[in-house]
Amino acid sequence: MDRDSVSRVIETFQERKGYRAFRAEYADDASSDPHSHDYMQIWYVLKGKCHEYIADEEHEIIAGETFIIPPYVEHHALKEAGSVLLCCEFRTEPFLPQCRCSVFNRLSEYVDEPEEMSVLQRLMEYSAESKVLFPLSSTATREVERTMLKMIEEYDNADRYSEQFMYIYIQELLLLLAREYEKTDDAGVSEALFAKHKDAILTAMKYIDENYAENLHLDDLCRVSMVSKTYFCYLFKLMTKQTYSEYLQNVRMQHAMEKLEQTDESITQICFDVGFNDSTHFSRTFKKTLGVSARAYRSMKQGKKEA
Repeated sequence: MDRDSVSRVIETFQERKGYRAFRAEYADDASSDPHSHDYMQIWYVLKGKCHEYIADEEHEIIAGETFIIPPYVEHHALKEAGSVLLCCEFRTEPFLPQCRCSVFNRLSEYVDEPEEMSVLQRLMEYSAESKVLFPLSSTATREVERTMLKMIEEYDNADRYSEQFMYIYIQELLLLLAREYEKTDDAGVSEALFAKHKDAILTAMKYIDENYAENLHLDDLCRVSMVSKTYFCYLFKLMTKQTYSEYLQNVRMQHAMEKLEQTDESITQICFDVGFNDSTHFSRTFKKTLGVSARAYRSMKQGKKEA
């Protein structure tokens, strides 16, 4: 990694503070160059959608979802027009058990097993496996949003007590994410959620299968499944291991492949038939998904038939 591309605490945080919190609004599409930093970031998508490329993995992140970027992990992003994100960033040392000034040490007098408080280490371990996205339950979504808004207000209106409040809010946020992380990894919880909401998600999947050629929106899927937006996204990804937009794209690609193999329709016509509104986007998506262009795929498949 190029050392010049690493943003450092000393350059980013003012007045030697070890943290920063802010709200970012994007009137237009905005992209960033690949970079990293020696501090940790936690982002929450309040409105809209963004695409994060973290350690060579692409993540589509929508409103109500949280993601973390650990120190020294290269990443870049595309924030879509109209999106609003909340961010807190902080140096990790004060939240590690070995630090003398650690929040863990200050809290240890209130808990029987202070070693159990190494929440940050568990989250960093989790993110090291490219699991940077935290789907949240509806209750956790409200709590994360509330905590991050309090952090931003505290940071913008700092006084002599703000530093201690900020460390408490960061700790609260870490604990909220750790709780959600453990829920998603708990097989019993997953099975219970699947049993309870299986029919709703299957209804949404069937709706996509039957209406993939239409201009589908998240609102449509929530309406037919009768689940709130935030919880629908959480459940859909938990049960299918894909976001709803990834599932929709895969369905469209499958139908495009069939049409390329079995018909003589133009590629542009197939693009619109399967639900894409832009032929350039269709071509790029097809090549990224299949590794070859739509034209090459047709030639290869129909050539084999003739042979």
